[in-house]
Amino acid sequence: MIFAHPFSNIVVTRVLKPLWKRGLSKKQEVAVWATAIVSTVFPDVDLVYALVTGENHRFLITHTFVPYAIFAVLVIVLSYIFAKKLKETRKDFLEPAFIRLLVPMMLIGVAIHLATDTLGAPVRLLYPFSNKEFMLIPINSFLNGSNLPKILQYYTTPFILAFELFWIGTGTIILYRMIDSNIYLRKYLPKTLGFIVACAATMLTVVLIV
Repeated sequence: MIFAHPFSNIVVTRVLKPLWKRGLSKKQEVAVWATAIVSTVFPDVDLVYALVTGENHRFLITHTFVPYAIFAVLVIVLSYIFAKKLKETRKDFLEPAFIRLLVPMMLIGVAIHLATDTLGAPVRLLYPFSNKEFMLIPINSFLNGSNLPKILQYYTTPFILAFELFWIGTGTIILYRMIDSNIYLRKYLPKTLGFIVACAATMLTVVLIV
């Protein structure tokens, strides 16, 4: 997937909202949404390295569960070790229970990114333990010609095009409906989302064309 990564987890986070929203402050709610969006595009930070080295960024360790699982375990363990000190700060974002909520939200975002990346491109999900490549849906453009730019081949594959449009459309509707109910969402989230989408789309487009 290219442009729809952040929108996909907006939809999933909204579906899961009854499970995470109870007892959260408005600011904490914003943090959950921000975590959902950022985690869904974060694996693509490896694009900088890929552009410099020429490697396929979906074959790097940043496109596996390994670093994120290690990070999640570390954060949860530390939240228990320093639970007392965290509570003494009396800050919403440092509450141990809230930290333990953000961790699975982060893992869900990463999982969505990795799973949807298998649409149109191989991903080494088990690297470094295995170099096996996973690809759910191959690119099958309705346009003739293997010399077409990759991004054009991608977006002229009917299922992939429909899939991206679904996430973008549904995610946009959900985003703007919920912004009205939270002043912090209304103030910060659209700009954050726009910046992330613009950066991710630009970098991914360069990689696909090159």
